[in-house]
Amino acid sequence: METQASIMLGRPAGIPADDVDTEFPSDGGETQDSSSGIEHLSTGSPESSTTNLKRAIHTFRVRHLLSQIHSFVYSKSPACCFSKERHDRHIQHLRNKLEAWKSSIPAITCTTDPPMSLFGTSDWFALEYDYAILQLYRVKMVDPQADPGDPVFLECMGAAERICHHYRRQFPGGPASFTWVALHELFLAGLTYVHCLWASPAVRNAQRHGQVRDTCTNCTIVLVVMAERWSAVAPYRDLFEILANRTIRLIETDEHDQMDPIDIPTITGGQENEEAENWAHCMLPVFEAGMSNGYNDLLSRWTVDFALSN
Repeated sequence: METQASIMLGRPAGIPADDVDTEFPSDGGETQDSSSGIEHLSTGSPESSTTNLKRAIHTFRVRHLLSQIHSFVYSKSPACCFSKERHDRHIQHLRNKLEAWKSSIPAITCTTDPPMSLFGTSDWFALEYDYAILQLYRVKMVDPQADPGDPVFLECMGAAERICHHYRRQFPGGPASFTWVALHELFLAGLTYVHCLWASPAVRNAQRHGQVRDTCTNCTIVLVVMAERWSAVAPYRDLFEILANRTIRLIETDEHDQMDPIDIPTITGGQENEEAENWAHCMLPVFEAGMSNGYNDLLSRWTVDFALSN
């Protein structure tokens, strides 16, 4: 829980990942002593209890890895503490650990019962993996000195696209619940997707018009459904709709050279139009909720000169 909160808010973890040395509980299926705080996670059959426990422990492992990523990438200043070569080696080391985690994802036991939550679906670990990819490389994506041809843009675009697809499949009428974590992950995926399209010619060449429209629509639909049941989501829905519309117009126009980088057009407080007014109105609650730091420059780089205090 603390890992999720620190990542969402863009703040250092209270307990660094390297300081956590408690062993994970056994996943062999036996019921743990009550003193350990870990018991069967299901009231169903022993088989389902064992499966749920294995999935929970595997989730704990990727959350611990996310905490390591957050501590290294976001809670320190790698440029000051490490050479670029050493920093890149450690990023690759974290990526290798993520791939090892992915290769050992436990299989889902076939059952006729529908899943009660997103945790029980086949999309759960795919979402965890793709979210970790975005966290691992997000700082590199927003670096002004980043090479637009860097393969990391294509990789992050793919991860963001899949997250939007998974949430679209699970939310409307599905078992997923409306939480700050779900909102953060989906909105981050949407921001990453449109950012990669603007920043990288390789991404624009890899995505057909229909793919861009479908992905933006998937993200928008889920945000719309969330906002209908939870009013706090409305600013995020409106912000993404503005960015999605701009991005779709970019992709569908023939006025730019596909091989040239494109500067992200800022939405400034001096613009007297409905879009700028809506943007300013929606940004304020995002800042007030303390959520803006969790997106780094993916959100703030679209905005200049807004008097948010007003």
